[in-house]
Amino acid sequence: MISTLNFPYRRVGEGLTDYGDAIWIPTNKNNFSHGDGARDVRWIVIHSIEGSADDALNWFQNEKAKVSAHYVIDYNGKVYQMVREKDVAWHAGNWKYNVYSIGIEHAGFADKNMFTDEEYIASAKLVAYLCRKYNIPIIHWEGITPEDPTNGGGIIGHNQVPDPKNPKLGGGINHHSDPGKFWNWDYFINLVKKFYSQMNVGG
Repeated sequence: MISTLNFPYRRVGEGLTDYGDAIWIPTNKNNFSHGDGARDVRWIVIHSIEGSADDALNWFQNEKAKVSAHYVIDYNGKVYQMVREKDVAWHAGNWKYNVYSIGIEHAGFADKNMFTDEEYIASAKLVAYLCRKYNIPIIHWEGITPEDPTNGGGIIGHNQVPDPKNPKLGGGINHHSDPGKFWNWDYFINLVKKFYSQMNVGG
């Protein structure tokens, strides 16, 4: 496995990342869609990688992957950005939700209790920034979200994204279950609210 330390990266001061604490490691050009301008972001989709951050970084750089996420968060709290927010990452298993969302991958597994405090805190800071930037309500929806993503907004798990062919089923087209039962939604949402309240208006 390739260590992330071997990847070239630049920080926001060099004009690549949207989020100031992120390290820029771009996905392969074949794994996302270029946006036409500012997007109408309504949803933040929380994923678990089913592996390590290195696994996601390597896979999203593979032209055969045909998947990507905007951000990847490691167990130690490091945040990597792989797709610009103005572009459409392929993460939700539902094209409409891809268009109206930002996807965040987290090191860990849907069926293992391995998420760390450093990971939760880094993710909550990122999500607070995104909620402020895109005016996304800090709520965790219950159940599967609306078939039409413009009929709502909030913070959800991949498991809540409707299957585009059968919107009564969740997890997108492949019925993913992540981030799974060990993702502590109450703890996470409270962290997001805390960091949101500490931000300057317009920050």
